[in-house]
Amino acid sequence: MPGLIIVLGSTNTKQGVLSPISKARAAKAYEFWLSHPSFKFLLTGGFGARFNQTDKPHGAYVKDYLMSLGLPPSAILGIVESFNTIEDAFLSSIALEGIEIDRLFIATSDFHVRRARLIFEHVFRNRTIEFLISTPSVTVAQKKRLEVHERKSIERLLKAERLRVFD
Repeated sequence: MPGLIIVLGSTNTKQGVLSPISKARAAKAYEFWLSHPSFKFLLTGGFGARFNQTDKPHGAYVKDYLMSLGLPPSAILGIVESFNTIEDAFLSSIALEGIEIDRLFIATSDFHVRRARLIFEHVFRNRTIEFLISTPSVTVAQKKRLEVHERKSIERLLKAERLRVFD
């Protein structure tokens, strides 16, 4: 396939309403796809107490949103029911085994791209990865909290050498 866009999950409400972060990532991917309509999508996000407490995987809500923007169902390769960014990468790599992909893109947020790059470039170390970076509409305080969370997550990841599990 000429290209694949992996849209990283975020959160949705108990009613299945996507967060601004989720919508921004999906919208960025869709905007890019408009000039690359032969590319396919792989959506991430399953279930979790902190990000999706519904009976549908988070990726299904992202799929619905992308289709509301105009993406045809045939452009969606599937949904990876992952719990976090490490699972996003690892389970995506399993889902894509044996599939020839010319170009691989990861759609994520500006505050999350450093950690996503660290993880995805490790898991997909034999592929060139490009990033589609969204800037979600969040308050300054929310952005600060997200940046602190990312910094701590990266520190824990590097300290614990959690990526070794994929070697």
